Amino acid sequence: MLSYTLFPIFLLLSLVQPTLSTNTTEKPRIFILSDILNEPDDSQSLVRYLLYSNEFQTEGIVATTSTWLPNETHPEAIREIIRAYGSVVGNLNQHVPEYKQYSSAEELLDVVFSGPTVYGKQALRNNTTLSPGATRLIKSLKSSNATLHIPIWGGTNTLAQALQHITHTRTPTEAKTLRSRLRIYTISDQDDTGPWLRATYPDLFYIASRHAWKAYSLATWTGISTMGLSPAANDSIVQNEWLKRFIQKGELGGVYPDIEYTMEGDSPSLLYFIPNGLGYIDKPEWGSWGGRYSPLSNDPCETQFGDTIDTIYYTSGNKTETKKSNHATVFRWRSAFQTDFAARMQWTLSPNYASARHPPVIRVNGSEGLEPLFINVRLNHSIIFDASETLNTDQHGDLQFEWYQYQEPSYLPNPSPQSNEKLNIEPLSGGQTIKLNEQRFEDAVRAKKIRVTLPAAQDAEMVDGYHLILQSDID
Repeated sequence: MLSYTLFPIFLLLSLVQPTLSTNTTEKPRIFILSDILNEPDDSQSLVRYLLYSNEFQTEGIVATTSTWLPNETHPEAIREIIRAYGSVVGNLNQHVPEYKQYSSAEELLDVVFSGPTVYGKQALRNNTTLSPGATRLIKSLKSSNATLHIPIWGGTNTLAQALQHITHTRTPTEAKTLRSRLRIYTISDQDDTGPWLRATYPDLFYIASRHAWKAYSLATWTGISTMGLSPAANDSIVQNEWLKRFIQKGELGGVYPDIEYTMEGDSPSLLYFIPNGLGYIDKPEWGSWGGRYSPLSNDPCETQFGDTIDTIYYTSGNKTETKKSNHATVFRWRSAFQTDFAARMQWTLSPNYASARHPPVIRVNGSEGLEPLFINVRLNHSIIFDASETLNTDQHGDLQFEWYQYQEPSYLPNPSPQSNEKLNIEPLSGGQTIKLNEQRFEDAVRAKKIRVTLPAAQDAEMVDGYHLILQSDID
């Protein structure tokens, strides 16, 4: 089983660095809202989260209502899955470094709460008692200046109740400061507080597909597992047969339920936050395993984001076809996020490090890690990138390197990629160029070392920067 790591490189056309969040060695904080037991996919997503929970500081996991589960919550279902995790956490911790250790089951159980047990805006009525989940959310917001990431898998009334309480008990400046710490990604609107939140607090950092009520087939996030979206989408790895073979193994895999409607419809909101090198939390338009979203206006201060499209390429007979789709911003990464998921599930089965696969440690031109590398390069000039010092932590299997341009983040503010905005990527040291790669990008280059040449000035006048990806995996 392969394990993937991605490393983004931005080739900037100006001498001014973009304003981004400060990077720290601290784990990002996360607070999950889930209408668990509405259908099996929330339980599936929670199992996935627990395998990645060592990447985060878990502030809360709150059971919520939704349009599908309007009058009840099920924190006990969350606790049941965490107890299964408790039986394998010892194995998991043998596969990660000391600074990325997994929390104990007891620590996670301590942050499980219930949100309001009523539907939507009923939780905002006068004299409504603040729910334990909303109380915990307020405490988490107040306890640290650090960003709080909130994937929302059901209704949003826990968040709405918390923010309404803050509005009523804090000064406007204090309330705005607390809101500024939030990074929200919600799986469409699943109650009537989503539109209320965006209208009442337009300064919220808020990612959501906007479409008709319950018209979920239009939403970006359905690209995670909806079948038949495109000949380019790998449907085989989002079906029960694949899950039984690679995921439903051992104590934790044993509580991963079969698909009832669709696999893990909520997980894109989690995948967006996973630090894998592809995405950047404050830049949804750069793309991620959880999809790519663009600002809803051209205001440079815009903080609300909606669906956008990627162009993918695939072969049909002897021809290369293209498809533009918002779903493609998720489904093009299926092989990557499913393979990585399966690799982590293997960690639960044995404490033996050599028995499983682990991601390499990326090193490019002396830079190590998964944070974006920003380089200023003059137009019509070249630069060499060398990943030969990347560390294979497994000591078995050969590292494979693949470089490609992610065009959509490269052409803002143009509405669609143009051929004259392409980077020229040349393999060095015996590499090769492939027409289409597994993620359906054109002209990917397989090599440890490459030369990248930027277009001439007249060809790039509308381009803000170029987005180059290095993907490394173990053969």
